[in-house]
Amino acid sequence: MENYLEYKMVLIEEPESTLHPSWSISEIRQDGAAMSYVPWGWNLSFSAVEIELIDHLKILEATDRRAGRMRQDGENSKRRSIRAKLRPSGNTVFKMFGTDRIVEIFGLSIECLASDEDVEECVAYGWVSYDYSYAFVVKGTDPDTVGFTLMVRPSTFERFAKRIVEGSVDTISLVVGIVDGFYATWSPVDVRTSEVKVLARGKEQVIEDPTGSGIEPPRLGKIYDANIYFIAKRELPVRGAC
Repeated sequence: MENYLEYKMVLIEEPESTLHPSWSISEIRQDGAAMSYVPWGWNLSFSAVEIELIDHLKILEATDRRAGRMRQDGENSKRRSIRAKLRPSGNTVFKMFGTDRIVEIFGLSIECLASDEDVEECVAYGWVSYDYSYAFVVKGTDPDTVGFTLMVRPSTFERFAKRIVEGSVDTISLVVGIVDGFYATWSPVDVRTSEVKVLARGKEQVIEDPTGSGIEPPRLGKIYDANIYFIAKRELPVRGAC
């Protein structure tokens, strides 16, 4: 498997800095030019452009032959999930660390927890574009991808599913804040950014640590603030002025 990375990444530590954190990731181009990024802590918004509700039934049969007899054990499982294709809102573009490619694939998966007692959460995932192959023959290329998994209680899931089936949703928006693995250039005042760099899990995006600081920059995973909106829009009658 070959990943498509173009630049190297270096951890820059500034122990005398009064900023938090006192380190950044510097992306170094072939011509020596460098740009530094720090974790991005402000909100980022996404809108759904396509959504589907999936009902999945799995039937598993096991066969056991003993003493000339055949015994079959059946195991059935049911699962419902919601999948959506997303696009970033506004003018913000996303790029994987080590590349200058704009990420085009964004997804959302809404999964149902086992009970209403479980804790709801949202996590981020993603990967750098790579070639995949079988029997040493390249079969295709998987593009740069960023996605989110939202785990909700059964009552919440059924409410979402009902609105999808009824067609009472016109807009679905996801707003996330303080996402591990999202980075941008530092600014003392800006709460918006035109570019987000993404550091995925795995060993493909190697961060060099020349000073041996031992700092492990956060990678995609935990999201500290997530909001999802199922919005119905209707035109209201215009009433005369009072």
